[in-house]
Amino acid sequence: MSRLRKISSHYVWTPQGFLSSAILSFAPDGTLVEIETSEQVDSCEGVEFFSGVLIPGFVNAHCHSELSYLRGKIERRRGFAGFADSIARVRHEATPEERLASAAYWNAKMYQEGITAVGDICNGASTFPLKQKSP
Repeated sequence: MSRLRKISSHYVWTPQGFLSSAILSFAPDGTLVEIETSEQVDSCEGVEFFSGVLIPGFVNAHCHSELSYLRGKIERRRGFAGFADSIARVRHEATPEERLASAAYWNAKMYQEGITAVGDICNGASTFPLKQKSP
């Protein structure tokens, strides 16, 4: 059997509230397989200790993956009308391949930073293949 990854912190946030001095064991695929407690989690052998609070699985409740390629190209603080005008002005500057590559990059970045679910608002099907492969 593959070795489990064990991580711990002073506190772990769960839907039931804070859990103190918990050790979380994960299978190689990232599946949580066990939660145990110890009074000295910061000195347990083979346990990665993070000072502070572990919070599993953030949710991005409103995202537009298909518009990721626009990042940094839209002028800020111009109100909704200015925002819409900016999109109309720059939306044809990227190829479909560049748009999909940008969406893939930002989706991977979100996952790497702890976002485990995304409410993606879509105007078309261009990012569906990306979503089908996403963890």
